[in-house]
Amino acid sequence: MTGYFNNITESAMDGNKANVPPIVRLFSEEDEKKFNELNKEIGTVKNKMKAYDLNSQKYKDWLVKMQN
Repeated sequence: MTGYFNNITESAMDGNKANVPPIVRLFSEEDEKKFNELNKEIGTVKNKMKAYDLNSQKYKDWLVKMQN
């Protein structure tokens, strides 16, 4: 595997510096607020998706209707 990674044509993002310190990206307050809102919205949608029972007769009837 090392042969593959040692033969790429792109240059390293750190310029091949030795002992590069860790990098941590932090959200601004506005971005963090938006991030949290989106995560909440994703959770809501996931819960709604769980409410759909793909084995229910209602779903099977709808599926037949959509295929016609």
